[in-house]
Amino acid sequence: MDKIQLFEALRQVRDFKPFSVTFVKYSPSKKTGGEIVTFSNVVMQKKVDNSRKQYLITVRVPEINEIRTIYFYSIIAINGKQTLLRTS
Repeated sequence: MDKIQLFEALRQVRDFKPFSVTFVKYSPSKKTGGEIVTFSNVVMQKKVDNSRKQYLITVRVPEINEIRTIYFYSIIAINGKQTLLRTS
């Protein structure tokens, strides 16, 4: 699997074109998670200017006709490329 730096991957998808994303599901309020979820053809929505939500991205998921919020650091792949926090 190809690798890409997380911040570079997010820069590429900010143009509101469809992309696929794989992330680890987590709910802090329910204290549940660990499930790996993949959505295809999602489109990034406008960023919400709220300091408490600075590590969240919002995407529209046409497969299930919903808008989902994803924790930035839980993303493990974008467009089939494994995301890394740093390049090594």
